[in-house]
Amino acid sequence: MGCTKYIRFNTSVEEAHWDDEKRRWKVDVKVTGGKDAEFNPQYSIDCDFLVSAVGQLNQPRFPDIEGLEDFQGKIMHSARWDWSHSLEGKKVGIIGNDGEENGLWEKLTPDYNPGCKRVIISDDYYPAVADPKTTLETNKIARITPTGIQLENGTTYEHDIIVLATGFRTVEFMYPIKITGTGGRSLEQIWEKGASALYGTTVPSLPNFGMFYGPNTNLGHNSIILMIEAQSRYLNTLVSAVLDARNRGQRIGLTPRSDRTDAFNQQIQEILQNSSFADPKCGSWYKNKDGKITNNWSGTVVEYQEMLSKVDWEDFETTVGEREGERARDEDWEGAGGDGGEQHGVGAGDVECGCGGRGVGV
Repeated sequence: MGCTKYIRFNTSVEEAHWDDEKRRWKVDVKVTGGKDAEFNPQYSIDCDFLVSAVGQLNQPRFPDIEGLEDFQGKIMHSARWDWSHSLEGKKVGIIGNDGEENGLWEKLTPDYNPGCKRVIISDDYYPAVADPKTTLETNKIARITPTGIQLENGTTYEHDIIVLATGFRTVEFMYPIKITGTGGRSLEQIWEKGASALYGTTVPSLPNFGMFYGPNTNLGHNSIILMIEAQSRYLNTLVSAVLDARNRGQRIGLTPRSDRTDAFNQQIQEILQNSSFADPKCGSWYKNKDGKITNNWSGTVVEYQEMLSKVDWEDFETTVGEREGERARDEDWEGAGGDGGEQHGVGAGDVECGCGGRGVGV
């Protein structure tokens, strides 16, 4: 069976709520497929530590274009391809490409700094653009008609299929899962000025919560796996501390300090604002509508791995619950390893609950 016995398939996480009194997460789950959906369509899981592994490129972003729902042909997002529809002999419109028809070479040459968008390494893009069957159009879309696409200059194209190559809801990260932390504070409120986290892994007001591939951990270079491996070792240490305390009859909550989180994010934003990612001519999924770069890391992978190689317990506020039969004191808990200082990453043991890709593993 391996890991599969711990995985809940055909499920999606709808909401997660931190209980301040119990110092545990309650995760509401919806069954989306299979026979279980008929008999047990939804249920809840309680866990000591909650981990989000939903990533940044998981929820398609659909454009807000008038008439999109009125199109009588087939509409599909490039990330949710419907293979049951053949393209043979069809007029296909793709929304989300770049370039212009006149002066093709000049128009396809970016006027922004290299690297401000993801660099696509492909040997078939330009041949596809140069194909006589392709019409490259960058005039703004006015609306979708029942039979095609109408531009602001009045030109109308008839289509059988429209493909939305409009990317993902990257800057929202946890969307559409509703997360509520300590004091009833929602993640939406916490991130009202843009997503941020301590080292891209933990979030103020969310005790015993961690993220893989969270805010400011994407790369314009190197492999994301190296970032996630560092996060895994770091979060394992936090999980171990929570479970070790539980085994001693305690319920603890580990929450990153707001001042440490703010200082860290101010530092990386100052670096990022001087990078190609911040080019004002460049619109990308790396930054939100206000221009804040919420997705990308500001340094090298080696720097990030070194930063997460050990936990500084001074980064966290610790709340301690009651033991069975007596009240625990904050000084009874000194962090994993018992010295109250830094600790290198260790194995987590039996993790109670983790959420990935809107599925659930217990």
